[in-house]
Amino acid sequence: MRVIYSKWFKENQLDNLRQGFKLKIVDFMAAAATNSLAKLPGRNKKSNDANTENTNFVKLAEYANEYNLWHYHLGIPNYSKSKDGDLTSNWVLHYRYVNKETIEIVYVGDHNPFSLPTKSMMDITEAFLKNYK
Repeated sequence: MRVIYSKWFKENQLDNLRQGFKLKIVDFMAAAATNSLAKLPGRNKKSNDANTENTNFVKLAEYANEYNLWHYHLGIPNYSKSKDGDLTSNWVLHYRYVNKETIEIVYVGDHNPFSLPTKSMMDITEAFLKNYK
């Protein structure tokens, strides 16, 4: 699996992240490169499970599905065991599957409140996509 950074992430966030965040992202990238995301400690899930209290939850779920958005709990500041038994944290890495071989890291954000990446944060131009088909 190839892991790339979105242009927005490179230009707006990557250099400003603290070292702890960067190390967690490197761990994520290494796991993705060896198809080992399931072995990472934090919760890793599709982002289409919108909060049903949000009046736009159907549109948010559709948007997450359209762009194949996922998020991984980084363990920052630390992990907490969820009621489902997996490990969650305040900070998550938002990413998307561009195709079966490519993941695009889009941004790091707070899980509460949870917000999906905007289209402007993702590299979704035709010129970009033709390089990854």
